[in-house]
Amino acid sequence: MYNQQFIKKKFPNLPDFINLDLLFNIAYNPFSREMKLYVLNEQKDKLFKIDQQLKIMTQYKGTLIKEEQLRFLEESYGCCFNYQEILIDTYEDDYLYFIIDRASWSEYQRFILAICNKVKITIKDFLMMVNRINQIKISSLTEAYLQKSLSMIRVPLQNNKVKLYSRPFLSGSYYFLPETEFFFKKCFQKVADYEQFKPFFWVASDLFSDRIMISSQIEGLV
Repeated sequence: MYNQQFIKKKFPNLPDFINLDLLFNIAYNPFSREMKLYVLNEQKDKLFKIDQQLKIMTQYKGTLIKEEQLRFLEESYGCCFNYQEILIDTYEDDYLYFIIDRASWSEYQRFILAICNKVKITIKDFLMMVNRINQIKISSLTEAYLQKSLSMIRVPLQNNKVKLYSRPFLSGSYYFLPETEFFFKKCFQKVADYEQFKPFFWVASDLFSDRIMISSQIEGLV
């Protein structure tokens, strides 16, 4: 699906254990033109996150998380969470990634309020970032929930670097700048492949930053 020739030009000298046939995500900052690759291992229980300086970090499948990490999370955030609804997608070092768009309203609300309380941000400011990564205007968590404006949240264990993720192309609320669309089309072998997977792209930003990352994803690879 991905254009490996294009990827190798952007990431020369990748180590031998990186198999581009298992390339899952390409993350791109449309302003700085920074790129990152997310490549699965052969067992598909890890993701290798690779920047253009070839620094590699490892994300692990959520089912591999240790109970002490969850206890520390709950102690830090002051409440227990229902992990049947707030789903642990992956984790790395001191960050946990939670899928939240399948949660009940009560669990969704409780989770986000705990995060806002922990990092000392108002709901109004939280929603400003939700609006930014979706290119919409909502004024309440209820609206965010009903419109599925948040799909995933990166939750820190040791700092306040919360990151919000949306999938706004599923609802048609987000649009690319022409340069960004041109870049992602080059990432795929065919324009048809790009069009097939575009609805599953992510838009993400750190809660206290203006930096935006847009990520492709090969749906169904895992």
